This record gives sequence, structure tokens and C-alpha cells, in this order.
Amino acid sequence: MAKLLFRKEYGTILGITVLCIHGKPVPSLAGIAIQQVSHIGPSIFPIVFTSLMSYAFQSIGQLRSERGIKLNELHFLVTTRNTSDAIYALKHVCSMSLLTFITILIWALSPLGGQASLRILRTTNQINSTTSVARYLDTGPLRHHYIHSMLNEADSSDESFFWLADVEMFIAINQPGDVQESPMDIWGNVKIPWIDTLDAEQPDSWIQTVDITGADSWSSLIGIPIHDLPSFGTKDLRIETSYLSLDCSPLREVELPKYDDGPARVVISCPGCPLWENTTLHELCTNGGAPDWCERLTAFLGLDQPDEEQSADANIIVVRAWAGIGQQSTHNPSMNGWSTTCAVTEKRVEMQVQCNEGCHSKAIRYSQRDKRPTNLTAFDYWASYVLSNRTFLGLDSVDIFTARLGAILNTYLQIYLSLAKIRPKKSSVYDWGPEYIPSEGLRLLSQSSDLAQVDGKLWEPFYLGQEYWSYAAANVTTSNTIEVYQAVVIWVISLLVCSLTLLTVGIMGIICDSRSLAPQRFDPVLGQTFDNPDFGLEGGTTVDVNDRLRLLGQLEVQVGDVRKAWDVGCIGFAMMENVAPLQLERLYE
Repeated sequence: MAKLLFRKEYGTILGITVLCIHGKPVPSLAGIAIQQVSHIGPSIFPIVFTSLMSYAFQSIGQLRSERGIKLNELHFLVTTRNTSDAIYALKHVCSMSLLTFITILIWALSPLGGQASLRILRTTNQINSTTSVARYLDTGPLRHHYIHSMLNEADSSDESFFWLADVEMFIAINQPGDVQESPMDIWGNVKIPWIDTLDAEQPDSWIQTVDITGADSWSSLIGIPIHDLPSFGTKDLRIETSYLSLDCSPLREVELPKYDDGPARVVISCPGCPLWENTTLHELCTNGGAPDWCERLTAFLGLDQPDEEQSADANIIVVRAWAGIGQQSTHNPSMNGWSTTCAVTEKRVEMQVQCNEGCHSKAIRYSQRDKRPTNLTAFDYWASYVLSNRTFLGLDSVDIFTARLGAILNTYLQIYLSLAKIRPKKSSVYDWGPEYIPSEGLRLLSQSSDLAQVDGKLWEPFYLGQEYWSYAAANVTTSNTIEVYQAVVIWVISLLVCSLTLLTVGIMGIICDSRSLAPQRFDPVLGQTFDNPDFGLEGGTTVDVNDRLRLLGQLEVQVGDVRKAWDVGCIGFAMMENVAPLQLERLYE
């Protein structure tokens, strides 16, 4: 019986196994096995419970009978086989003792355990979060300095980069209308909204941008490339970036030099911006006779505190737009174009980005770290170098192009800083350089304002031609919803209580059975063969019911009149040869 007890103590094993796989991903071998067993639990558990409890209570009753027990309690122990039997037998006991109460309570655990085994395990969705580092296009000082050095060293006369930049610019301008209005460009890069046009409750508060739409809502036709994003889950990150903001005077019709017929074309120049060619910045600005704008330029790089007088004024760009076919002035045919001047400032912002199948901005605010004057812009570094004598392909309408001039300039700036590599990369196979935020990139390399020392830090990646070096770093939190197993605690506890009760009472039954000296005689049928003279058995009071069944199993027995020769009969249980059938007219004791 002990082997049977431990073999059938599956409820405890089931409950412990459920606790072990709690929170584990679906599917698992153990989880599938538990689910299969749980389906038949309501059928198996009551059967196991009844068989073991019946044996245990009978053994307890046997031992108690040898020590002395009330007859009604003994009857209650040895005759109940389930909860309904216990409740039905209670009315014959006619009293509620501690023994009867505990017995009924234990029998009530049988249906509870069956239902608990069915409900102990379920599946639920769980959000797992992991952290990683992504790299994104840096629009800060380090990237400006690094890219300019690469192009300068390569050969300023090499037009291959500018040709490729013009190709990417053409693609950016001619993106489908729905893409231009969406928060992502055609390559999947996230766009930066114009923070100037948004209303903030406080100067440094976050402004929600989820619902922003429209082509004119974005500061660039393309977004910021973000590399090394995980390929699954919802990704949340915060990036720091910047863009140029323009304050233009009204358009004026002007007479411009003859230009070949064709689409509207625009030339942008910055007469007051620094002009420097094939030379390094530290050679130009540290030797004698350094230009006056060197202080302004190093202040833009964040290497020196800006001089108030030097940073007081914004750079002014001059925009000349030639009219395309059919766009000449109707008032003065000699006026073949438009011109305007624009003050250039730089907005430095932080943006919360979320990516699922695509990326979009969630919120934006002004940068809390980058406090350089807004009048110090990227044009202080490269405007003359890039814009001088360069021609941009315009839109069909010069008015629309002028309205979107800032987006055009920011688009070209991003193409320039990315070396025309604006498609996000899915795997980390590049040397991105040290992890940093844009406003601290150069300071990370050198705490000195000595440009020669800064350039020395760039020597190795520069000469290795690492185009993706000096990309800013952002911490990414990836949330992934997975299906996991969940233990239903209340039902697990119920099953463990039922199973441990079954185990405890079963062990008590084994102990009582081993300590009992008298043979087991509390069987509803075979118990009547003990001390029964009508069976004609001589001796043998130590043979228990199991042995008696083996020895007497083939006897034919009958309930009838065991005093068939007497005037008044006696109803008893005996062998058929010693008993007469009961008669309706006969009197019995």
C-alpha cells in the first residue's frame, strides 16, 4: 500500500512542477504534459483519493477499535467512501464530534482536488524588457569635424561624394506624397518635427508629437538613421539631434543671369561664413594671422566658451531661385527669378522615439545638455565649403520651395554628415567609435581646446576610412510580448493541500495498519463470517477478510431463516445448506 500511496501522489508532483514552469515561455515539454494531465485530473484525482482514503480510514478504525471507540464513530470511519457517504452517515451518528468533523472535511477535499488539478495552469502574455545600445547619425560637433576632415584629406576636387549626395537629394525630394507627410522617410528613418511650431506648457517640457502629420511638419525630407536596432519587439529610445531653422525676408522678384531652361533651380550662398579649403582646422586657426571667425567656429564645436560679440549675430544666407518653364513674372518678363535672405539659427533638441514595424517620434523638447548659442550653427563650419557654387534641384513651384527651404537645407546637411549613407543598418558590423551623446563628442576625445590634440585622436579611424565612426549612442529599451505559463496560485495551493492531506492520512493509515494486532474484520460481508455459528467454521479468528475471501470465496451463502426447525425463526447470514428461505407468514425473532 505504501508503494501505491507514493505512486499516486501525483497531485503534489503536479503542483510543484507548475510552480517550476511559472513564467517560462510557451510551449515547453513540461507545460504540455501538465496541460494534458490537467484535462483528466477531475476524473483521476477523486478515484485516487477515494481508494487511498478508504484504506486509511479503515486502518485507523481497525486500530481504534482495538483501543476502544464508540460504535457510531467506528461505523462512520469504516463505511464512508466519499463526501456524500460522509454527510449521509452523519445523520445516523446523530452527533458532531471532532472525529466526524475532520473526516467530513477531508472527504470534501476530493472534489476540490479534482477541480484544482484542472485549473492550476494557464497561459498569459508577459512583457519582457531588454536593454541595448543603438547608434544614430550625430549632427553635433564631433561628426562635423570628422566628416570635414575625411573629405578634406580625400580631395576637395573629388566630386564623387557630391554627385552621390545630389542623387540622394533627388530621391528625397521625389518621395511619394504620403511618405513626405509620414513620420518616416522612404528608408525607414525617423523624422524630426519643427519644435518652433509646437506649443509647450513650459520651455523645457516634453511636447507630444504622435499625432503630427503633414509634409511641412518635419524639419527635413529625410529622418535620422538609427542603426543596430533589435529586429523584434517595441523599441523605445531617446536621441539628441539638431536642425537649422530659418527666418527669411519676403521673396523679391529679381533679374538673374541667364540660366538654361528646365526645372526651377536654386543656388544658396553664405557670404559671411568661413571660407577654407584644403587645410586642417588647427593649421588654419592656430597659426599666426588666424581669421576672426575661428573663435566663432571653435565655440560652435564646444571647445571654447563663445564670445558674446562673436555669437550675437546669426549667419545670413542668400537664396537665388531661377524660374522654371512657364514661371516667369507676368508683370516684368525680365524678372526671371526670386531672391531672399534668411537668418540661420540652430535648434538642438531631444526626442523620444518608438519603433515597432517602423519608427516615429513620441515627444520632443529643447536639449537640456547642449546650451551652445543658437546663432552658432553648422554653417559656421561648412556652409561656404559645401554651398559655394552648388546648385540644388528645386520643386515645380518656387513659392513651395521657399516655404520648405529649411527642410531642403537640413536634408542636405544630414546627407552630408552621413556621407550619403542614410539607410539604417540592421547588424553591428561597423566600428561606431566610443559611445557618446552629440553635445559631448569632441570633449570625450579631449578636454583641451587644442585642435591639434583633437585631430590626433581622430588619426586612427580617419586613416582607416571608417565612415560610420563617430555615430552617437542611445540606450534602447526593447519590450517584447511573449506567451508564458502562469501558475494560478489559489488552485495550486488547493491542490497541494489536498495532495498533502492525502499523503498525510495515507501514511497514518499505513502506520495504523502496521500497529494493528487483530485481523481486519470490518468488511460489510466477510465481517459477518467472524464468530458466526451458522457457518459451521471451527476456530480461525486470526484470519483477516482478505484471506477469508480467498478461502471461502466459493461458498454459497444466503440471508434467511437459520432456525428453520423452530416455531419462531431467526434471520441470519449463513451457508445455503444451513438456512431456509424467508417466508411472509412466519414469525421471526
